[in-house]
Amino acid sequence: MGEALRTLEKGWLLQFICLTSLATLPLIPDIRKSPRLQILDTGLLNHFVGLQKEILMTKDLSSVYRGIMMEHLSGQELLAHR
Repeated sequence: MGEALRTLEKGWLLQFICLTSLATLPLIPDIRKSPRLQILDTGLLNHFVGLQKEILMTKDLSSVYRGIMMEHLSGQELLAHR
C-alpha cells in the first residue's frame, strides 16, 4: 500500500501532508502521526465521493458541497501558494 501511495505522489495525484503538534515557528513535522493525504485533482475527488452527477446538474455548487469539500479546497489553496 505504501509503495502504491508513493507512486501516486510521484505522479502528482496526491500529496502527503505532514502534521505538526505545535503551532509555533518553525513548524516541525511530528513523525509519530500518520500523514494526511491531499488528493490533487478536485474532479477525481468529486468522482470518488459520488458528487460528479450532482455537480453537472446544478447551478449552485454550494448547495452540492454543503461544506463537505472545504477541507480539500483549503488544502488545495495552501499547496498552490507555497
